[in-house]
Amino acid sequence: MYSIKMYGVKAEDRPFAERWAQKHQVKLAMTTDVINERTIDDARGFDGVTTLQVTDIPRETYARFHAMGIKQIAQRSAGYDMYDLAEATKNHIIISNVPSYSPESIAEYALTTALNLVRRVPQIQQRVAAHNFTWQTPIRGRVIGKMTIAVLGTGRIGAHAARLFHGIGAKVIEAGKKLSVQNESRTMNQILVHRPASYVHRKSFLI
Repeated sequence: MYSIKMYGVKAEDRPFAERWAQKHQVKLAMTTDVINERTIDDARGFDGVTTLQVTDIPRETYARFHAMGIKQIAQRSAGYDMYDLAEATKNHIIISNVPSYSPESIAEYALTTALNLVRRVPQIQQRVAAHNFTWQTPIRGRVIGKMTIAVLGTGRIGAHAARLFHGIGAKVIEAGKKLSVQNESRTMNQILVHRPASYVHRKSFLI
């Protein structure tokens, strides 16, 4: 029977994890802690590790896991920038992730946020809370269907977001790898960024 140490467990995760472990005959030990210098040794005696965290994995983790016989770390989300892939490879540890993590939900949230902005929803809610129901210029919205939307990053999420905006009439432009804030961005009404917030991708915006 394989054994897995499950880090970063939330209360709602437990019933699903327990059913999965029972179905696949896997020994599973869960903890709310994430992988850090203090919890590395908690994985001793297990074949693999899974975690859900956004904090960096300490550099010494890979060598220590390798010494314990850990063969794989499974990240329970799409992002994997918290891992040192070179160090993992050096220590013969496989890093896996969830390749498609609800792109529809994230794309729909991007559309919802855009609608909130152009329809002045926060300002309207503030006025309603103050019992101010007058209709004045500061709360006049705009129509997204008449806007030009730039999408920077057209993977699973960005492509779905582009389809949603196109579906309500907006002109959608794929911004490509780089977008000049001083030039091209001036012709856009909104810019959607669907790329990891890494140093490399932050350079996509040329000031």
